[in-house]
Amino acid sequence: MLVPPTKSTNSPRKPPLKFLIYGRTGWIGGLLGKLCEKQGIPFEYGKGRLEDRASLLADLQHVKPTHVFNAAGVTGRPNVDWCESHKPEVIRANVAGTLTIADVCREQGLLLMNYATECIFEYDAAHPEEELAFRTRSNVEKGHSVTGYGSITVKVPDNFLRLGLAGWDCIN
Repeated sequence: MLVPPTKSTNSPRKPPLKFLIYGRTGWIGGLLGKLCEKQGIPFEYGKGRLEDRASLLADLQHVKPTHVFNAAGVTGRPNVDWCESHKPEVIRANVAGTLTIADVCREQGLLLMNYATECIFEYDAAHPEEELAFRTRSNVEKGHSVTGYGSITVKVPDNFLRLGLAGWDCIN
């Protein structure tokens, strides 16, 4: 006979979740915040810059998160071609910044979920999802580079994190 637990059961309670999200102004970071709101999960957006270790530590002290989500990165404005002429800024955010937040989370014993995307496109009737994302006509027609410097830089830290190099074996 299976007896369901009662309210008086002394089972250990899981600590409440609280998420710290980087990338508030981006598509994925914005969606993460909306999902948290919908699910009733407490969260805050990080105020610090990924490449500024002290500001990341200040965010962690202020927010006291259980999990950190990084969807931040430089994608270029008005389009990805900006990255070609601003390589130092792109490296600072997309490579050094991502590795810095990973290292800070590792030191603090926090789980980091890193979202590294190269290019995200919208699909419509004229540009169906079946087309290869990096060859979508709408972006090629506009002359945007979709396999350039910005795309390359998001792969670098992802490879380090995925391979568990430099002691980041606890990060997935």
